[in-house]
Amino acid sequence: MFDETGRTGLTPCDAPQPEPRGHRHTTRAAFTKPGVAGMGLALALAAVLALGACQSYHESITLYEKAKRLWDEGQYDDAARTYLTIVEIYPGSPLIEDALFWAANLYHQFLKEPDLAERYYQQLLVQFPDGPRYLEAMERLAALYETKKESRYQAILLYRKLMLSEERKRARDDYLLRIAESYVALGRLEQARFELRRLIQEFPKSTLLPAAYYLVGFTYYWEGRKPLAVIAFNQIQKDFPKDQLAAQGRFFVAEILEEEGVMRRALEVYESLRGRYQNDGILDKRIQALRARMARSVR
Repeated sequence: MFDETGRTGLTPCDAPQPEPRGHRHTTRAAFTKPGVAGMGLALALAAVLALGACQSYHESITLYEKAKRLWDEGQYDDAARTYLTIVEIYPGSPLIEDALFWAANLYHQFLKEPDLAERYYQQLLVQFPDGPRYLEAMERLAALYETKKESRYQAILLYRKLMLSEERKRARDDYLLRIAESYVALGRLEQARFELRRLIQEFPKSTLLPAAYYLVGFTYYWEGRKPLAVIAFNQIQKDFPKDQLAAQGRFFVAEILEEEGVMRRALEVYESLRGRYQNDGILDKRIQALRARMARSVR
């Protein structure tokens, strides 16, 4: 939206200013013609207003650059306040949308003040429904809502709205996964699996398929439906053997086998994960514990 100076499009300072009226144009007839004097006053007033708008515009740019500098220096609170100063003092500035966006982002990602982040993301969505930051602000607000149990349904609604956007069609598989994760967090596991099946069927080439199968397996495991969990985890191993989630899924399979008393097979699966599992220490402890358990059962 903005170049390095923060300018966009035609500004009040770029607009043509009314030319001063010289004496050679001010004839007696001109002054006596109805409305001419009023036009001269209006032009003069327009020039004054344009000059004021020009000054306000440059002042808002100065504040915008100051906010970016404070951000670079790690003074996040001061940077956010400076962005909001632009919003409060210069409501006509073309920098308002960006100022709201970056203030909200600072409160969200750096200052960890979700209530303020939510306020300014929402203000941007209300004030700039056709703005270039609108969809990105909606995405970030949805991600913010995901982090709080009481607002996860709001996150789901925003992700569904984003899925309707043609501009965000490449992210639709990601939105489905996020919706499913929100349903898991809410304990609605069947609905989560519905969203995951939709992801798997509608986006067969998505890079998120391992995560989708893993989450399907996890929800079945959580419900105690272990045979179905094993099928989902094994699907990752079959289709995406080099993905890290394949190893995590196999670890779950080994756990299930161990819980079912199929200890030798469980040990084989654990052993096959050496050099693949994300935490060798945990894997070694699990193998040692299982071997000790097997040794005790032999006595």
